[in-house]
Amino acid sequence: MRTILFVIFVASAACDDEEDDCDPTHVYLTFHSQDTSWIEYVDRDTWVVGEHPIAVGGTQRYGVGDETECGDERDPLPLAVTNETPQIVSLAVDGATIDAKGLSAGPGTLKLANADAVRPADIPVAPIDDVAVVGDELGDPGAFYVGAATAKIQLLASDTWVVDRGLTVAGDLPHGNRWNLLDLSRAAPGVHAVTVIAGESSWPVDVMIVDHIDDITPRDAAITQPAWGSAFACFFAHANGAVVAGVPWTFDFDTLGGRIYRPNCVEVWTHDDHEMQTTVVAHALGLTATTTVTFTR
Repeated sequence: MRTILFVIFVASAACDDEEDDCDPTHVYLTFHSQDTSWIEYVDRDTWVVGEHPIAVGGTQRYGVGDETECGDERDPLPLAVTNETPQIVSLAVDGATIDAKGLSAGPGTLKLANADAVRPADIPVAPIDDVAVVGDELGDPGAFYVGAATAKIQLLASDTWVVDRGLTVAGDLPHGNRWNLLDLSRAAPGVHAVTVIAGESSWPVDVMIVDHIDDITPRDAAITQPAWGSAFACFFAHANGAVVAGVPWTFDFDTLGGRIYRPNCVEVWTHDDHEMQTTVVAHALGLTATTTVTFTR
């Protein structure tokens, strides 16, 4: 980790030098989804980096920007948007905002142009294969702890997840304040039947709310990790054998050599040549579990 921090410091210094020598006449267009961030978790465990496809029958909103090499923002308007794959997507353009609807699976492509620059933009479309209701924690939740604010609705495709900002829900639980959130704030303990309507299809899901947990366990009671890297100490809460998301976690760990990575995970590294072992203690609803990490040279 010391090496990584050093590299980041050097890279930052290099960027400062480059900014001093940047060319303000070099202008380019940016293109990004307004419905999802660059990194979001999928399948409760792994993550996929980058823009996510539109669901077939669904819609995703994009924004276009105009920046110089020096980082100065410019007005991207007037903007010309050409749909090069009208059989795959249809477009509704409002200034620098583009709503794209997925018509059929495939690699959708746009061409963006203004007085400063021209660029292509990829907007792939994929069908929904399954729908899951998940948390921000690592793990595959079978239940949510009562009082958890929200759960995330995942529209899963074969190797990623997809977007439909027109998603709606029906049933026992209301829609949250973002297109892919389910509001759990007033959900009573028990099973709640919900129907997710997305991509012009309906997907029934059951959401279990519990008012207790039986135990918390570490994913690994002991971890051995080379000193040049970092390790992840993750913990799971259970009720009636199911993993429970939305539990209020707290942790004891060396904050000079660690950070909370996800609600139930702490990333740790060695920051001292004399401290080659560290302990992470997790607490949830009066229960405790521990992971010990040993670093090796």
